[in-house]
Amino acid sequence: MFGLSFGSVKRDVIGVIDVGSGSAAVGILQLRGKDPALILAASRTPLSFEDRTEDQSISAVAAAIRQAGEKTFAFYNSQKEHPVPGRLFMFLRVPWSRSRSLEARQKLEQETLITDKMISALGKQVLDTEKDIDPKNLLEASVMKILLNGYQVSNLRGKRAHSIAVSVLLSDANVKLKAAALESAITLFPTLSPQWRSHTRAVMRVLGAGVDNWRNCVVVDIGTEGTSICVVRKGVLFEQVAITDGSRSILRAISPKGMPEETLALLSVLERDQAGESTEQIRASIAQSEPVLVRMFGESFSNLAASRRLPNKLLLIVHPDLSPMLVRFLSKIDFAQFTVTTQPFSVLSLDAKNLGRHVIPGNAVTPDPSLSVAAAFVNIEESDAS
Repeated sequence: MFGLSFGSVKRDVIGVIDVGSGSAAVGILQLRGKDPALILAASRTPLSFEDRTEDQSISAVAAAIRQAGEKTFAFYNSQKEHPVPGRLFMFLRVPWSRSRSLEARQKLEQETLITDKMISALGKQVLDTEKDIDPKNLLEASVMKILLNGYQVSNLRGKRAHSIAVSVLLSDANVKLKAAALESAITLFPTLSPQWRSHTRAVMRVLGAGVDNWRNCVVVDIGTEGTSICVVRKGVLFEQVAITDGSRSILRAISPKGMPEETLALLSVLERDQAGESTEQIRASIAQSEPVLVRMFGESFSNLAASRRLPNKLLLIVHPDLSPMLVRFLSKIDFAQFTVTTQPFSVLSLDAKNLGRHVIPGNAVTPDPSLSVAAAFVNIEESDAS
């Protein structure tokens, strides 16, 4: 559908669908060996800002996938060369997916050659003992880190050890959303069976591949209707919480009586430093909203820091027009009480620019941060497999 009958099928051209709490994005990615992958086309369709039941949200997100796909293929098919994607990856964000990281250890009586079978057995042990994630709703179970004799390894070939530690990331899925998203995906990529991933796994893999050594950090991933806050320690997910406040709640806090879309546009104007009455009004509104925003994030930071203070680095994934304001806000002294150094967070807003070693946009393509993370993950995973 939407032009898939044209051109030859190529496995190095990949469809990517990113499903958020209140939006959906569709992209087409081309792998290029050792060079960064190229995003050939991309579009995100946001849901309108209104209250919905869960079932209504699922239906709206499924429709957004189709709409984003139509826009993506309209642009893609206008290019001179547009081979049919040969594979498809689908990513689910909070609240449609939850993730947990668990560890399994084994001591051996003597130095033993370590095999993939032994690692798989430890991974299964984690899955069998986990009670919070229902195996019937399991989206993925992936080994994120292997320690042999206390040292991390990436290749088991020829390795011997007397102790093994395996960190496994488990992610589940909302089964209704997954089914609805799959139905929409089939209309866009009728010949492809998707490989499912959690967005949390994508973020963890991108961090592990090197975002300026962010192995210890807090990840704040803000969607339209919800936010995921992850604590990462030594490159492994330590804890994840989900809150029901997302960009819509933030925009409402800034302008309770205004239309969220208009507030977002004013924030964009503010960052372009355009003087005027509306600019001064939005500055005042931001200042007035800060106590609300502090409560919005502060409770989660406080709970996460209850047993152990948080890393000072904070990675932010959010709509580009909200990014500058939130970078300044999250860097404030208000949150210093929760960090290991009692200093404010050092905040990096993740976008296509600082993912350039893994993925770059093609001509006239502007992928959003969340889709860029998903695309970077695909390139990293495929490069590791080749």
